[in-house]
Parts: sequence; C-alpha cells; structure tokens
Amino acid sequence: MAIILYDLCAGDAERRFSPHCWKAKLALAHKDLQFETRPVPFTRIKDIGGGFSPTVPVIDDGGKLVRDSFDIAIYLEETYAERPSLFRGKGGESAARFVESWALSTLHPLLMRLIVGEPSASVEGMWQSWQDCHSSPWPKGRSLPSAVLPTRKALNAHSAYVVCS
Repeated sequence: MAIILYDLCAGDAERRFSPHCWKAKLALAHKDLQFETRPVPFTRIKDIGGGFSPTVPVIDDGGKLVRDSFDIAIYLEETYAERPSLFRGKGGESAARFVESWALSTLHPLLMRLIVGEPSASVEGMWQSWQDCHSSPWPKGRSLPSAVLPTRKALNAHSAYVVCS
C-alpha cells in the first residue's frame, strides 16, 4: 500500500503551492518510496484523520499519521532506514534542522513580502492589516542579498560545485 501525502491545494486542486508539502514530496522521492498525493484545500485540513493536524503536510503510512515536513523526514529516515538516507547521520540531521530554522526565521518573512506584495482583497483576511505583515523583526534596510550573505560565503568557501556571486 502506497503512502498517502495530504498536499495543500488552491481552489484548483492541481495548484499545489506549499513549500512544506514540497519538502515532504522530495523526502519521499529521495527515499524512493511509492506515494500518492491527495489535494486538500485550507478548509478541509481539519478533516484529515479526524482533526489530526491543523496544517499539512500529513502522511498516512498504513494508518500511521505523521505531520510536519521535518517530522515526516525523521519518520521516513527511521522507518525506511534501508532506503537512501536523507541526512547521513545525526550531524546531517542537525545541519538540516539549522538550515530549516534559518530559512523559516530569516528568508520566509522577506520572501513573503517579495512574492505576495500588497495583499489583494481576496487574501486580505490573512493578516489583520498590511502593517502586521511589515512588523516582522527585520532591521530597517535588510534585504534578500544581505539575508543570504552568510549562506553565499559558506557555499563559496566550502563547495567545489556551487559558485554564488
């Protein structure tokens, strides 16, 4: 039986836009596991597993429900240890947790502003006001290039295959 991945969708079930669900898909693919995706709009997440999780991704592996992309990766790593490793040990897992934490706290707030821009009337309810979106802890003048500078330096110094300019 294939693993079921509940995947966030827009009004059009073919529009899958959640980077967290993408991470779960990539982990499943890397482990070379058979899975099927089930599109779930925001309003139906509560129906997964009787309200198991307020968010997606969620996987159902033969009745075992797991939520959160990183928890899914850990579950897959432990349950399917004979498959290609996602982390190659605890050091890799720790590094992945660091990168995820950094991306969520540093990149996502800025990228949200760059991608979404001014909220339209159809998404205005996502924030109490546009000011709420701009009140994140970004220092004045902070930009995407300055946010990714530490990563660019690390990649340039330690990678023979990636050059960031």
